[in-house]
Amino acid sequence: MTESQIRLYHAITNIDDDIIEEAQRSAEKRKPAFMRFLTVAASFCLLAAGAILLFSQHKLPVNHPRSEDLPLTPTQTVQPTPNVVDSTPVPLDYSAINYDSLELPSAQTDEIMMEQFAGVSIDIAPFDEAFLSECCGVLEGTVTRIYLKHYTYDFYDDKFGETELYHGYADTVVYELAIEKVWYGEAFAEGSKILIEDQFFFADSYFSLMVGRNYVLPIYKEGDTVGTIATKEVASGDLSRDSVYSTEYPFHPQITRTEDGCYLVTTDWPTLTSGPCRVVNMENEESYEGFFKDKLRLVYEEDFSVRLTSLIHTQLES
Repeated sequence: MTESQIRLYHAITNIDDDIIEEAQRSAEKRKPAFMRFLTVAASFCLLAAGAILLFSQHKLPVNHPRSEDLPLTPTQTVQPTPNVVDSTPVPLDYSAINYDSLELPSAQTDEIMMEQFAGVSIDIAPFDEAFLSECCGVLEGTVTRIYLKHYTYDFYDDKFGETELYHGYADTVVYELAIEKVWYGEAFAEGSKILIEDQFFFADSYFSLMVGRNYVLPIYKEGDTVGTIATKEVASGDLSRDSVYSTEYPFHPQITRTEDGCYLVTTDWPTLTSGPCRVVNMENEESYEGFFKDKLRLVYEEDFSVRLTSLIHTQLES
């Protein structure tokens, strides 16, 4: 109890008995009997009031909660502030880019030395995307292995009048491709590996693929045997190919995928480069793409997908 409460308690409970008796005698002299009753009743009321006041002061104090401690009502529910995401698309950059700035996967850079050639003179038609109509598949994947294969055989020929036995040979390069995407071709499955075997005929620059690089390769079915002397009678030698598949046009840089998902193509693919794309500047003309240094273009993934799908539909599915 506080000091003021203690004084109030003593003031009520410590009334001298002589004072109470004197008050009662005086009241008896001046008042009728019912007044004596009222005086005594008033004394009891005073004592009761003091007791009630004293009891109320002994109650436990009421801790009024602070407004921030009150439970939240439905109207007071605190909602988290949503993160505002800017949905405005970032415009694509179609400015020119240097070849050295392209994000090309690391690759085996050792060139394949093609020292043996069949010595066959052939005419090579310029590349045309209409060649796609001859393909059995359009595959995207990573080259995991490359090796050369040398074929020797004997055959009969009568080009000088009398049939004689001649010796010949043929050379091929074989690529192992881990398929990551099938753009076209029901015979192929993503996640599998196939061999692609290309025959070459002369010692000029050959557009060999690289181990570790990712390409989009249109392929066709060449057959089971090397076709150098298809019209000749073979006397001996094994001409069985390691793969029945060949790239559709091996005398041209193949479509290459960069690590950031773009595709490096040439303008010899008009469907793939007719829309917006980035010009690729090449300063090093000794690169194997040097012959095409003014034709290289970088196509974004979304654009490439739409255009290649359209080209496949036109050449292979229509």
